[in-house]
Amino acid sequence: MSKITLPNEMYLQRDFVADRVVSIMAPALEWAPLMPKVRADTKAIWALREPTSAASDTARRAPRARTAGSKFVKVGVTSLEEITSTMQSYGLEVRIDEDAIRYSEGIDMIDRSFRRVAYWLTRDINDRIGAILCSGIRQLQAGDRFYDKTSPKWSDPSADPIGDLQLLVADVEQDEYTYELTDVYLNKDNFDELQKYLMTLDVVKAEREEIFGLPNFKMASVNVPVLGLTVHRTRSVPEGTLVGIDGRQPPASYYYGLDPRFAAGQDNDLGFNLHNYVDQDSHDTVFQFWVDYAVLVKEPLAGIHYLGNKL
Repeated sequence: MSKITLPNEMYLQRDFVADRVVSIMAPALEWAPLMPKVRADTKAIWALREPTSAASDTARRAPRARTAGSKFVKVGVTSLEEITSTMQSYGLEVRIDEDAIRYSEGIDMIDRSFRRVAYWLTRDINDRIGAILCSGIRQLQAGDRFYDKTSPKWSDPSADPIGDLQLLVADVEQDEYTYELTDVYLNKDNFDELQKYLMTLDVVKAEREEIFGLPNFKMASVNVPVLGLTVHRTRSVPEGTLVGIDGRQPPASYYYGLDPRFAAGQDNDLGFNLHNYVDQDSHDTVFQFWVDYAVLVKEPLAGIHYLGNKL
């Protein structure tokens, strides 16, 4: 018996589906550009983290003036601390029924299914990484400039978002470390408030472009040259909060795993895996998608998290 090819079978080929889903996910992963990616070969992952700065290390000793026959001051270095996590899998399953494969109009349902899977996986990854970062980096508190600010919330017409962000820049800089604020992640509502402020500045266009950047409500980020910052629009940071990062020294790393049996190509750095089969009872074509990953915050002071009511 000759093989029968149904109208939409070509859209169910494993490589085609993998490329389709990843092409939707990749540009929508809010934290992906921020973190170095490391392929993990074991379920348990670990890394080393400095528990103290050089200036506050209790093993610190002052150099002694040397004279003939004198001995050097003996010093030690506080041991690095080990941090660990475990690779986790998060996945979804979708079924494509016989009619969607058999009839040409079913292509819309097939494509919609894959787009939904890509959206749901992406939202889950963004939210989980956002939560890990928010809890793992330094928390702003009383005594920090941004936390103690008295300027109005950004929804107020008299607010000064640029002045507020300048306070945040100062909070990240510490004499004992080389961290500097380069990127700020805002909830979409607060990002839009910042954009509105930049659009209504009473300055000439050339000055606005050179000093405050060119806001664009269709873009997911805006560069603010006067502060040396790129501000990003996100959905995974709750309204009223923010995350600040030194993009040159990312605070966290993304570890991903690829199952050799199911990996969507050996060069994907998301940990994206999939499996498909035909259900012999229903004749549905079943696709299972999952992502294996873990996130470790190695440099807590390279990031800053604000959770309050002043934004």
